[in-house]
Amino acid sequence: MKKHTKGPWKVSYGLGSMVTYAINKSSPDIDETKANARLISAAPEMLEALELLVESISGCPEFVDAMKSHGFDIEVTDSLKTAKQAIKKAKGES
Repeated sequence: MKKHTKGPWKVSYGLGSMVTYAINKSSPDIDETKANARLISAAPEMLEALELLVESISGCPEFVDAMKSHGFDIEVTDSLKTAKQAIKKAKGES
């Protein structure tokens, strides 16, 4: 199965339409276009899942403390920060 176009991606608005495209990428072939369509169609579910994960992890200090006690302090902090940034981007808040 072909992989989607790697980012970064941009959204362009104009004349009643919207186009999503990858920066610095020539036209993708049909398999890559299909993979991009699958990624875009799964985006709402992925956003909801990411929001639930962030909420669950942030709301469970015992989990965060356990991860920190096993040396994963930076990974947990960085992962939550990255996830929160991605959520904001998806919602147009960044």
